[in-house]
This record gives sequence, structure tokens and C-alpha cells, in this order.
Amino acid sequence: MRYLAVILAFLAIGCTPEPIDLEIAQAESKPVLGNQIVPDRGMLLVLTRSFSALSDGTQGGFTEDDLNSYLITDAVVTVDFNNRSVDLPELQPGLYFSLDVLQEEGVTYTLNVNDKNNKQTISASTTVLPPVAIQNGSAKIDPRPSVEKNLNLNF
Repeated sequence: MRYLAVILAFLAIGCTPEPIDLEIAQAESKPVLGNQIVPDRGMLLVLTRSFSALSDGTQGGFTEDDLNSYLITDAVVTVDFNNRSVDLPELQPGLYFSLDVLQEEGVTYTLNVNDKNNKQTISASTTVLPPVAIQNGSAKIDPRPSVEKNLNLNF
């Protein structure tokens, strides 16, 4: 048994591979869009740039300056629908908003973003579908004792 432990120790030491240095080219940074639409209330967009998971923040922190470097500022953002175009002004760096965009069923909306600083554009279109109605539902807090409280929803 003692010999087996010695043999396994030698195998473990001898089978440890040397680290391999990798050179991975940085992907081109592209615009990234996140949005929230509140029906009949407005549209909010957050515009950022993509970044590599192998860069920034891996050395122990992600600062506010890092965040600000990824926000897309001074972009021209519009939504086109029903032969109209609505501008979404920038409220804060990277944050665009409008109360003027109403979401009507069956209407096609096209979002256009022109990032003037990086000379990149993105656009996307969608047609608003009818809302999904919930006929009935119930909610119940799970009575089992635990650190977390679970809310069970049934529809």
C-alpha cells in the first residue's frame, strides 16, 4: 500500500503540464443595446460598448472610469414608426429616453443608433404583438423554514 501511495505521488508530480501562454486577439468593440419599454409610458435605452472578458476588471477591480469608457455618449438615437421619427435624447451618459414612443399593436418600430464617436451604426425592427392576458393566477409563500423565502406563482 505504501508503494502505491509513492507511485501515485510521482505520477501526480510528473503529469502536471506546463502552463501554455496564449495570445488572443482582442475582438472589435461593438455597440450593445439594452432597453425597457413601459407600454403607453415611454422607452428607455442603455447604450454601451462590448468588451472582452479577458480584459478590464480582471486585475482586481472595475472602476467608474472603466464603466464610463464603455458608455456610448453623444449618439443619435431614433425610433421610426407610422411614417414618423422620434428622437431619444440622452439623459445621462449612455442613457436615452423618450415619453413620445407609444407602442401600438401591429405597428413596426425601427430603432436606429448612430454612434458618431466610433462611426458605428446599429438598427433593429420589431412588430408589437398583442399583450398576453393572464386569466387567473395565485401566489403563495413557501412555508418551509429556510434562510430564503420562496414565492410560488401559478398561472
